[in-house]
Amino acid sequence: MITLVFLSFHSAHHIRRILKNIDQKYKVIVIENSSDHELKVEIEKKYKNVHVEVCSENLGFSRGMNLGIKLSNTPYVFLNP
Repeated sequence: MITLVFLSFHSAHHIRRILKNIDQKYKVIVIENSSDHELKVEIEKKYKNVHVEVCSENLGFSRGMNLGIKLSNTPYVFLNP
């Protein structure tokens, strides 16, 4: 199994578009660097296979991706900036 990790900063429209096209058999983690708690509620309600981690500060690329890897519990992780 694989986890797909996406990094976002005020990119809700892109995240919505991407998630529509991902098979629900994959686990998805979205690292939201903009403190958008409404996005978390919306996405997790609509997609049961998606976890949105809202950061209290902008972690940047490397720290955000490392957090996504840490939160995954599958043997493989696909990082998509």
